[in-house]
Parts: sequence; structure tokens; C-alpha cells
Amino acid sequence: MTSFVANTLTTMYNKCGKAEYALYFEKIKTKDVVSWTTIITSYIPIGQDHKVVKAFLRMKELEVIPNEYTLAAVISGCANTEQIDLGQQFHGLILERIYT
Repeated sequence: MTSFVANTLTTMYNKCGKAEYALYFEKIKTKDVVSWTTIITSYIPIGQDHKVVKAFLRMKELEVIPNEYTLAAVISGCANTEQIDLGQQFHGLILERIYT
């Protein structure tokens, strides 16, 4: 299955409130920034904000470079968890990306 199809299916199931069916992310062999951003953004509307941070950290471990959509989703997830210190760290990462 291509990552495009898997990303689209993951998004569709999450928008339909069927997050339990959004297992297509795991089937993607080579996960790119779009794949990671798809799964990160899918956690927010279903209240799985702790998974947002966990997925982002895993993405960074695998040396996938986040884009502006990824970072916006992570900031949103941090806001929902009320972890101001973590949100500030991600804000610093955003500023670093902007000015380097």
C-alpha cells in the first residue's frame, strides 16, 4: 500500500470517528513527514494528545524533519495537555527552524 493511500485512509477513518480503524499508518513501510503529520493530527480530535508528543518524538528519533503542519499540530496537542513547558520547547524548535 502506498503511503498516499494509507495517509488518506487514516485521515478518512479519523474524520469519521473510527480511529480504531486507522491502523494504516503501521502498514506504511517508509514513513515520511506527511505520514507522521497525518497520524499526529489524527490524535488531536479524539483526545489522544499524549500520543501527539510520543509520535513526534519517535519521528525525530527516526530523523524525519517536521514541516510547519507537523509543528502546528504538535503545538495544538501540547496546548490540550496543558504542558506549558513542553509547548515552550516546541515553540523554541519552531523559532529555530524559522531563523536558521
